[in-house]
Amino acid sequence: MFFKNRLIMLGAMVSLSGAVFADGFNFNNPDGLTVDVVDENNTSLYHSMASMDGFGWTPQTDYVTVTAKNADNSEVFRKDFRTSLHGNGPMCNYTLLLSEYEGYKHEMSSLSSRGCTSDEDNYHPNTGVPKYTLDNASDHVFNPSFRKEGEEFAADSVHGWVRPGEIRTYTPDDAYWSSPSVNIHEGDILSTAAYDPYSSYIICEDNTPAMGTKTFVYRKVDGEYTCTLKAATGACENAWNNSQLYRKGDIVSYQGILWEARFVSYGFPPSNWLWKEVGTSECN
Repeated sequence: MFFKNRLIMLGAMVSLSGAVFADGFNFNNPDGLTVDVVDENNTSLYHSMASMDGFGWTPQTDYVTVTAKNADNSEVFRKDFRTSLHGNGPMCNYTLLLSEYEGYKHEMSSLSSRGCTSDEDNYHPNTGVPKYTLDNASDHVFNPSFRKEGEEFAADSVHGWVRPGEIRTYTPDDAYWSSPSVNIHEGDILSTAAYDPYSSYIICEDNTPAMGTKTFVYRKVDGEYTCTLKAATGACENAWNNSQLYRKGDIVSYQGILWEARFVSYGFPPSNWLWKEVGTSECN
C-alpha cells in the first residue's frame, strides 16, 4: 500500500556556512504523513509531519530505513537506502516520490555515488499531474524558478537555494507551487529555469505544458552552466548506432549523455565536434 499524492525528497545538504554533510534528506510531504528515518543502530535521524523539510547528517551505518505512516498509524512505505559510509561516497542523495494508489519512484542525484541505492521506477500515475525535479550537479547554488505563459519568472522564495549535490521536487501541492503568486496547475504553459546568482536565469525548458514527471539537471559543460532535461530511466531507444545516418538536430544517448547532432553524421561517435551535449541519460 502506498501514499496518495505524497512526495518525499531525499537530498544531500550543504549549508551556506560551508559545512558539508555526507548525506542528507529533503522532504516534500504535502499531506502531512509521519516520516521517520532510522539507521541500523536504531538511532532516530528524523521524525516529522512537515510538508517540506530537510536535514543533513554524517552516516554511522551502511543503511538507513525510511518509513511513513498514514493518519491511521498504518505503515504504508518502508525501504532501506544505502549511505556513503565506508567509501561509498562522496554522497548518497535521493529523491523519492510516493503515492498510496500510484506507486513510487526514486532516483539518486547526479553527484551521488554509483554505490548508492539504484534508481527505481514503480510509479504509474493515473493523470498527468506535474512532478518536476531539479538536480544540482554543479558547484554553484541556484534557485528554482518558474514562469507561466505571459508572466515573469518567480524564484522559489519558500524553500530557497538548491545547493551542490541536492535534488528537489515540486508538485501542485507544494507550498511554493500552490502559493498565490505562482499557482501552478496541470496543463499550465510553463517555463522552468535555474536562477544562478552569479549570472542569470538558465532556461531548463521553455513554454511547455506542465504535465508528467520530469528531472532537470543543472551542471557545468565546457565552462558554461546549463540546465537540461534528463532522459527517462531506461529510455535507451535513442542510443547512438554507428551504422545509422544522423541529421542536424537528431538526439541520441551515448555514454550517459544526450547529444544533439550539429551536422550530418555517419559512423562518428558523439563528441564536442559533430555533436553538442544537451542533457544526461541513463543509457550507456
